[in-house]
Amino acid sequence: MSEKAGLILTNRYGESRFIDDAIFGIRPNPRFAEHDEWGFRNRKVPTHVDIVTMGDSQTYGVNAPPEGAWPSLLAKQLNKTVYNLSFGTYSPPHYLYLLNKAQSLKPALVITAVYFGNDIWDAAYLIYGKQSIPGYHFYINQNPGMVAVMQMSYERVVSQSQEKAKILESGFNNAIPNIQKGIDIRVIIRRHSMLYGVLRLIRHRVKSEKSLKAYFEDAKKVNTVHWNQLCDYAMKNKNIYCFNSGSVRTVFDPRFRVMNKKITEAGLHIISFSLAEIDHRLKKRQISHLVVLIPTKEYVYKNIVPVKIKHKKLFSDLIFYEMANLARLKAYLDVEGIHYFDVSPALEKAAREQKQIYPYSSQSHPNIIGYSIIAHAIGKEILRLHGKKR
Repeated sequence: MSEKAGLILTNRYGESRFIDDAIFGIRPNPRFAEHDEWGFRNRKVPTHVDIVTMGDSQTYGVNAPPEGAWPSLLAKQLNKTVYNLSFGTYSPPHYLYLLNKAQSLKPALVITAVYFGNDIWDAAYLIYGKQSIPGYHFYINQNPGMVAVMQMSYERVVSQSQEKAKILESGFNNAIPNIQKGIDIRVIIRRHSMLYGVLRLIRHRVKSEKSLKAYFEDAKKVNTVHWNQLCDYAMKNKNIYCFNSGSVRTVFDPRFRVMNKKITEAGLHIISFSLAEIDHRLKKRQISHLVVLIPTKEYVYKNIVPVKIKHKKLFSDLIFYEMANLARLKAYLDVEGIHYFDVSPALEKAAREQKQIYPYSSQSHPNIIGYSIIAHAIGKEILRLHGKKR
């Protein structure tokens, strides 16, 4: 292997999933194995597609291979071309900023996804914490006190994330990138070793050749040792709950979901404004727009979990506030004439049918089974609307 070839492999396959960005904080890395030239999770950047999806990690497809993310499954279901313009920590203000990219692909439909687990916080932090995205500075001028509120909230989130990292390091949620502390030898190897790049390339090719059917089967498996360790940890923390219906196992960890009223108000307002502006710009270009509403795992299981979990304060608070936020956003979208689709009923139905739609761990993202449920439900809604003008 030539030195040049080795360098290309190292750069392409030995890189982090994300890189720093002056406006967003982070953005997807174009050199990462699964990413295209723009840095997003597609094979390539096309000149034209039928549908563009914009979302966070729930749409990016954490816990699944690229072809197992719901946008990819939607493409297969509808026999349409779909470009996935999504990444973790993104929220509607990000999508408004990225809208020109989406429109450049000349789609007939743009789907913007709102995840109720963290999009409200992410939107508020991007505007009041980062203060770097154009077109939103009037929010800071109108409510300057929110800057200090978001800084305090950010420090709290960092502290909680470090605590959760202790669990992740045990291997329970290996789909989440490690939170690195100090000098990590893996980072040094990843950045400087040609061998690491070659191994990563081989691993990526092997994973790509693995059939989707195998991923569906893997999603149903439970590592009993990890499960028992998780439940032992949950017993020591009153706000983490192990759920085992016999056919389905998962862990609920709502500690990082409940926000204070000020952040909720600010985040919802920013999301509402962003979606309305996106819809307005798309209508001017005669591009259809669909807002997809994605619930938390706790919300999906709210009518299934035992009473002893359902009535726990943090769990019940999360459900109460999520229901209220969902209702408020739906009401706003109705007033603005923006079409939306809530995937909660489809996921709740699958949960009642004892399908393992989330990992057995505390991971908040669906697995490939859950993503297939989301894709199928959205596909049916698109077919229902086919040919209709809003």
